[in-house]
Amino acid sequence: MKNTQYIFSTLLVVATLSGCGSWKQDPLAGKDEAFRNAQQEPTLPESPKPIDSAAVRLETVDFYKFREGVTGDFQMLARILEAGYTATIHIDNMADFPNAQFVASTGKFTWTPDLGTVSGDKGLEEPRPLMVTVIGTKPNGKVLSSHFTINLSVGKVLNVPEVFSVSKTSASMREGDMMNITVKVRDKDAGANSFPNLMILPIVGYGNISQYVTITQILATGNNEFNINLQIDLSGAELTKSRDRFGFTLKAISRFVQASAPTDVTVNVVTSLADLQSTWFAPVEVPMGMKKEFQFMIFDPKDELFVAAPTFSGVPNGANITCSGLNVTRQFCTFSWTPDFTVSPGTYSITSQVVGKNQDSQDTTGYKTYNFKMDLNVTSAPPVNPMALKKGGH
Repeated sequence: MKNTQYIFSTLLVVATLSGCGSWKQDPLAGKDEAFRNAQQEPTLPESPKPIDSAAVRLETVDFYKFREGVTGDFQMLARILEAGYTATIHIDNMADFPNAQFVASTGKFTWTPDLGTVSGDKGLEEPRPLMVTVIGTKPNGKVLSSHFTINLSVGKVLNVPEVFSVSKTSASMREGDMMNITVKVRDKDAGANSFPNLMILPIVGYGNISQYVTITQILATGNNEFNINLQIDLSGAELTKSRDRFGFTLKAISRFVQASAPTDVTVNVVTSLADLQSTWFAPVEVPMGMKKEFQFMIFDPKDELFVAAPTFSGVPNGANITCSGLNVTRQFCTFSWTPDFTVSPGTYSITSQVVGKNQDSQDTTGYKTYNFKMDLNVTSAPPVNPMALKKGGH
């Protein structure tokens, strides 16, 4: 009976719906288009924002100093003082430590700073703080956090500068001359405003000319390389009688007082050509009819040059000049003349040409020709004193 009643009721409902029109199964029927097209955005559960808390602690070193090219490490231990929390360490500025490693399970931070990490004008040590955030979490609990700064630094490994080129304008120079030298230095520790210096020291094993050398200019050429220009000034210097080897020693010094290996610079120094001198510097009086002998000398006042035998021109008829090199640096000469009646009173000039040259045959330019003018003043014969002749007759 009950089943019969349930079936009857169901048929009644269907019939009623059929009588009212077609059966619309769309539950949004009759709603406007905007409502029909609206779709609800899926919502994600929001992560709780961390709360700064004094309960978050980080135990680690107070300070740690790394060195370029050397592996260093230290450990960090994070703790949360409230129960049920798990601590996680996050490094915020890992990019400031190229190739560094941090193992979260052990809290170990390891880094090998590259050589040259501390560069430019930063000095011997560069601070490099490590920024750390510790997060504390627990199921269904608030998130705790705190930020920490660990004081780290990088110590510089000092580089030794290098003198890698020395360019001279010539292999030799003469006393009294100047020479320019370009020295190339490589200094990896040079800064934008700090160039290497150059020490000029006495040399061992050769004649020393370090006191004649000065720095004239220092130029940066890029790639931590520098041209240092020097000048050797031998003005007024008397170093050798012929030719000898001289030099000086260079050491490049960085701004951190690191010295390069010594570099010796040598040069052949040849003697300067002094002006020869003559002791015949005033007119010689020669009376007519009387024999006149006059000795004179042509010499190097520095007693260095080889003085060749002179050649003479303008020698009066009947006069004779002989010279002998009793010493290589001087010529001893004798002038002899008895003017006869064919010679007229007056002034006569003799020219002497002399070559002075370096005694070292390898100095092919070490010679110079000198000319001397030697004057004679021929005077009339003195009058005869009759009384002298009369006395002479007795």
